[in-house]
Amino acid sequence: MHTRTVSRAALLALFVAACSESPAPMELDPQFDFANGPSDLANVDRSQDNTQLLGFYDPESDLTVYVAAYSPICGTPDTGFHTTTQDAGGMQGAVNRLEKGRMFISLFQGPSSECGTPIGEGVGQFMFADNDFWSTGTRTNRVGWRINAKLELVHGGTASLVAVFKFLKREGQTVRETSFIRLTR
Repeated sequence: MHTRTVSRAALLALFVAACSESPAPMELDPQFDFANGPSDLANVDRSQDNTQLLGFYDPESDLTVYVAAYSPICGTPDTGFHTTTQDAGGMQGAVNRLEKGRMFISLFQGPSSECGTPIGEGVGQFMFADNDFWSTGTRTNRVGWRINAKLELVHGGTASLVAVFKFLKREGQTVRETSFIRLTR
């Protein structure tokens, strides 16, 4: 009986001592990126892409923005920019895609093709997210882009750009769309 009491007392003391120490705070690596994660995940594919070209027109602001990995957008790739892409969930039938990176941004007044005359250009951050990249139709699909950039304006000066484009699709039909381009001088 004496041995059990001592053993219980020793275990209790050990437990109290272990729990009384505060764990060291976790330090996050400021360079952390999902692309730095483990490479051997069965349901995740990571890659880099430098062929991205995306554009959309916002009738409210009468601006068109294009994002690309190269400058000028209508020219030959020369900036070396790329996006980092992560696809996950292919084993479940719908691929979730997250893509982000520093990209070349061109801004145009009015509806324009990527080969028009820009009113501003610069480098900015681009992010794309899609919860059903291959549009399997098995669920509501949410797609969105976000662009943040500091642009050099053709007629002098700089401006900050925020552009957002997102939509929801259900059974092949767009049920909601939100887009805007904001330029702050």
